[in-house]
Amino acid sequence: MKKIIFINFIILLVIQNLSFGGKFEISQKNNLLKDIPFSNLDNSLNAVVEITSGSIEKWSINKNGNILQREFKEGKPRTIDYIGYPGNYGFFPQTYLDKNEGGDGDAVDVLIIGKRLKKGSVVRVKILGMLRVKDDGLIDNKVIAVLEDSKFSKNIRSLNKFEENYPGVLQIIETWFTNYKGQKMEIEGFVEKNIANQFLTRSHQSFLENEK
Repeated sequence: MKKIIFINFIILLVIQNLSFGGKFEISQKNNLLKDIPFSNLDNSLNAVVEITSGSIEKWSINKNGNILQREFKEGKPRTIDYIGYPGNYGFFPQTYLDKNEGGDGDAVDVLIIGKRLKKGSVVRVKILGMLRVKDDGLIDNKVIAVLEDSKFSKNIRSLNKFEENYPGVLQIIETWFTNYKGQKMEIEGFVEKNIANQFLTRSHQSFLENEK
């Protein structure tokens, strides 16, 4: 059963993978790192989408937070030498992984499971849990989330429940993050949402402290 799910998942990503042409920068009206609130009154969190589900193009926000740009490597637009992203990929605004605490100096990454989202979108999400990751020894955890108004958020409130309803998908996500860079990442396994929320709260505090 898991093998069938995995094969169907790969086929879906191949079908979804799109080329966005020669445009390498998308200007933003707001500073997506600083101007978007971290959380909302309904207890959802805001997330910014950098890469659409299924894409193999590597995009990221610039350090000023106002331009979503295609990453380049050795003078060429960077692409993932693997199957496309298994969800919409982005970050939480007003978060910071402090290098003094072992972080990579960036905002906290998020993988949003569900429908394809446009690059630069700001969406409300609910947390399911987190995949603990280190990249070159630095903390680079990936929070797993769903859209606040999706079918997932209404019926699934944890990674355990998600695995129960969609067996094999978390294994696919872990396998993807282990291999997508062409080098082995240090994967330390999934943790449930209470630990993910603690991690996010601390990263938000680090952002506020860094802004003083």
